[in-house]
Amino acid sequence: MKKFKVKIDLDKDVMVRPVNPEQDLLFIFNSWLKSYRNSDFAMHIPTDDYYSNHHHLIKTIISQPNNNITILCDPEDPNHILGYSVYNSVEPIVYYIYIKHSFRNLGLGRYLLESIRKNFGDVTIHCTHKNKNWRKIKKLNLVYNPYLIKELSDGNTKTNTNQTS
Repeated sequence: MKKFKVKIDLDKDVMVRPVNPEQDLLFIFNSWLKSYRNSDFAMHIPTDDYYSNHHHLIKTIISQPNNNITILCDPEDPNHILGYSVYNSVEPIVYYIYIKHSFRNLGLGRYLLESIRKNFGDVTIHCTHKNKNWRKIKKLNLVYNPYLIKELSDGNTKTNTNQTS
């Protein structure tokens, strides 16, 4: 069966917007947990342990004040999320990039990564999560380092809704 290559205009066919915690966080937690479940890291962890511990880890990541979430959505329906990125706005760290299955291989993940890269210039970008597509992803000059996830020192859990493009 022949695959058709769909071309999209990233300036017209997608829109970048900040996270809306009341609407978006359920989708972010659900998609991150489910998509990362089959990673080399998580596949051998008992299901209950994985979901409870990784849910806490995601909550810790998104609650840190220097961490941002950028939503990629349909410009005609901003509630239709195509993907998102979770990254640190001070240090060149990407925690997670997710693109819905039907929108993969269109350059959307690369688009999100390049928008993050613009903030830091010509430095190495580190990522804390590695999934099954790592062979494709590492071509984008990322360095995998899961130890860059830092706990909040004061225990506050505030969701950051900042967005930089």
